[in-house]
Amino acid sequence: MSSCKYIELHLHLDGAVRVSTLYKISQKKNNTDISINEFTKLVSIGNKKCFDSLTECLSTFEHILSLIAGNKQYLEQIAYEICEDQYNNDVLYTEIRYNPHLLMGDILSLDEVIVSINNGIKRAILKYPIFVNTILCCMRSKPQWSFDIAKLCIKYRNQGVVGMDIAGDEKNNSDYNHRNAFKLAHNNNINITAHAGEAGGPENIKSAISNLHATRIGHGYACCYDNYLMGYLKRKNIHLECCITSSIQTKSVENINNHPIKIFNKKNLNYSINTDDPSIFNTTYKQEIDLVKEKLELNNNQIHKIMENSLESSFASQKEKVKIKNQLNHNWFKFAVTKLYQLN
Repeated sequence: MSSCKYIELHLHLDGAVRVSTLYKISQKKNNTDISINEFTKLVSIGNKKCFDSLTECLSTFEHILSLIAGNKQYLEQIAYEICEDQYNNDVLYTEIRYNPHLLMGDILSLDEVIVSINNGIKRAILKYPIFVNTILCCMRSKPQWSFDIAKLCIKYRNQGVVGMDIAGDEKNNSDYNHRNAFKLAHNNNINITAHAGEAGGPENIKSAISNLHATRIGHGYACCYDNYLMGYLKRKNIHLECCITSSIQTKSVENINNHPIKIFNKKNLNYSINTDDPSIFNTTYKQEIDLVKEKLELNNNQIHKIMENSLESSFASQKEKVKIKNQLNHNWFKFAVTKLYQLN
């Protein structure tokens, strides 16, 4: 019987590929003598405490994408393994996000990318008692791709694609040229989240809500500089997808002891706990939970409440939410009883 009791809403497929899998692919493709330790520095933070900036972190993805793009077998394998890792980290429901254009290579169509990833997820959820959906990402620097993404979200809405996102360098790329694509998605009732206020200011969060129709914000830390905006997020119950390790290692947040998640928690905002790119940041979901418990001094009941809020803010259908919630509460009850038994 599953003991999965967590909900993760912000997980990038290309940032969650096992380093061991990437290394094997690299050996096959390049046939080089590079050691696993040296290779790890190319595709993750390695042994550094943090990246110099979010931009430096984003360059890591180029190494990863050069290995996996354009190969259906690898895409299916990666999707399967990510789901398996989620199960092993007690994550009951996950939303995995990715940009299909970046994974096409010179060979595949956008549809082939989505079908390959869906096949990997289907295989995993047949084996493991978990729930997994996907979100398709637009890239800020590639507005010419965004209508494709909106149309694919509509096309695959009944095949596990539950939302649309925008990611990439927000300091150097406005969302202006993406707005019509997001309008198309919104008019077709596609759920929308948006990376905003991670490396940019509160104005990016406001724009994501008013111009992109976002009901969730990826990261959103910059709202702390605008009390009116924070009040608005609370009134409208707009969900903030927090990624603690990621925010420190990309220097989006300077100090873990003054992390905005502390303010979100104190002001009772709606937020979730996420890994963002666990392979790149050398973290796991369980490690993120331990970190949040320690830094926010939260007990298990409070963590359970965050999971319930996260599920409610997820893009799963109402029917799926009911099923997941029953399983979630059952597993938390079982966990609480086990803890009680251990204390006695």
